[in-house]
Formats: sequence, C-alpha cells, structure tokens
Amino acid sequence: MMTKKHYVAIAKTMAALRAAYCPENRPGHNIDAGYRQATTDVSEELATYFASENPRFDRARFLTACGLEG
Repeated sequence: MMTKKHYVAIAKTMAALRAAYCPENRPGHNIDAGYRQATTDVSEELATYFASENPRFDRARFLTACGLEG
C-alpha cells in the first residue's frame, strides 16, 4: 500500500523534472513543449491511478505538488 511518503516522493520527482527544463533554469534554452506535456500527462495519469486506489487521495494537491498550476 502506498503512503503519503510515497505520494510526496513521486510529486517531488515530477516537480523536479519539470523545473529542470524551465527556461529560467537553463538560460538560452527554450523548454520543449513535448517534454512539458509529457510530464503533465504522467502526473495526471498517476493522480488518476492514486485516486482510484485511495479514496482519501487529494488529486488537486498532488498535481500542485508536481508543479502543475491549479
């Protein structure tokens, strides 16, 4: 069974992956739109799965922790 610790670790990993390729962190480089979409899609799919496994899972909170806005 997954615990809050697992959800937090996964969200931190997703946020770090998104942040690593932000233009502010890589001067002179534009973020690849496909990469940003891929990290968004993976975060949303994980949230859907976690919510199906745990009725107390907070999807919005997880997605925010993954670096997705609102």
